[in-house]
Amino acid sequence: MVLFEGEHARTEPTLGPWELQRLMGLGINLGNVLDTPLENVFALSPTQENFQMFHDAGFANVRIPVNWGHHMMLEEPYTIDAKFLARVAELVDAVMAHGMVCIITAHHEWWIDVAETSRDYMWDWELQLLPRFCSLWRQVAEHFRHHRQLLIFGILNEPHQLKIASLNELHRCALIEIRHTNPSRIVTISGKDFANPRWLLENQGSLWVPRDPQVMLEIHVTEPHGFAGATPSKTVWGSDADRQKVQDWVHQIEVYGRRNNLPIYVAEFGCSNEQGDNRRHWIEANWKEMRSKGFAASLWDDGDRFSIYSRETGTWDHDMLAALSRSLPGLKGVSFRRAGGGLGGDSVDPTQDLQRRIETCFRRLTLHLDELDTLKPLEDHEYISHTLAGSGNYSDSDEEGGRRSSLRQGRNDRRRSSGGSSVLSSISSLGQVANSKTRQPAQHRNPVSPRPAPQPARSPQQARSPQQARSPQQARSPQQARQAQPTRRR
Repeated sequence: MVLFEGEHARTEPTLGPWELQRLMGLGINLGNVLDTPLENVFALSPTQENFQMFHDAGFANVRIPVNWGHHMMLEEPYTIDAKFLARVAELVDAVMAHGMVCIITAHHEWWIDVAETSRDYMWDWELQLLPRFCSLWRQVAEHFRHHRQLLIFGILNEPHQLKIASLNELHRCALIEIRHTNPSRIVTISGKDFANPRWLLENQGSLWVPRDPQVMLEIHVTEPHGFAGATPSKTVWGSDADRQKVQDWVHQIEVYGRRNNLPIYVAEFGCSNEQGDNRRHWIEANWKEMRSKGFAASLWDDGDRFSIYSRETGTWDHDMLAALSRSLPGLKGVSFRRAGGGLGGDSVDPTQDLQRRIETCFRRLTLHLDELDTLKPLEDHEYISHTLAGSGNYSDSDEEGGRRSSLRQGRNDRRRSSGGSSVLSSISSLGQVANSKTRQPAQHRNPVSPRPAPQPARSPQQARSPQQARSPQQARSPQQARQAQPTRRR
């Protein structure tokens, strides 16, 4: 197993995307916090108590949308504001301190997701905007290079205007910059049409899938958009046809992910609070189908119209939590219990489990080495040598050895006097049987024995039959040969 060297002396295993998908389970977004030009304007910032409540409610991951463009230089060297970078790291550390997976993204970066309407605009994008975006991820990756594997990078949130060729080039360049300092960090890529899974299914093979084992596929679910979008026009959902559509797209996107070796992460899904009970039915049905396939997901919570948690009062929508919990029983080989109750994440962090086993192994080894130091050295002593004296007798170098040798000699004498002659006669009879079998005619030999070597041709005068080649005393029938064999003594 490949080991990841962090800023401390300890090491932890490199988690693969499928392993991390199982750990992520269901999480929550921190919308309108760092993805806006000013913090604490559109929604309240989270506190340490909020992260503790996320964990206690059973959420296994927290996604932090970040808008970097408002906090970095427009010209080279495109430096990110150090205070803002420290604020992002503060929230990341708060999430990971509670044992949850953390995802940071490039959110609302509309300056890079532009429509390429002319060739001049394409050159501007490639020569000015793309280098700035690459510098963004170079600095972020450098800053978080020592963080644990529970931190994930989302390259770009909801691309929709870029051409697919430009989006693929953006993914490629950003991944190269990240891999310089984070060779094993999990990174997410997404398709067009606001990361809608329908676009991926309708444009098979368009999205560039890197030959990188540490990549996940990020999708956002707002289907049907008239019901789950930002400005809904429908208020009714829940028919059999609606639920069948959910099953269909979940199954199809799972096949897409398996085919491309991309674990699925549903980074945003949710409904506005105005939808009432239908909102709960929609979230429950989607999460049940997604988790039955092992997907990881994060509920969209912006602290306003899309929320299941009040940051002002610190209270939950308990009906929604109950609906999410009801979606968990009967999962196909996916555990859902965590220390806080569990909403889909595995209960054991493999990095902590491996670290515990390694420490236990070295602790036991240290105890055994301490025991070796307490042992007394061996005293001087003489070794007894045995030499072959002939006919089964052995001589020893000391008096005790001589006594044992005399006892063995007497035992051997008694064996010879009682049954030695019978043993010798048995051996003799076995030898006679073996000799008689070698003298049997050719037709009684083992049919699988090797064929004799060919003899040179003889003249008619020299040719003789097998009976003529033997004397009358030697020629015997098979019955006579068997009667002549001695009886073996049992």
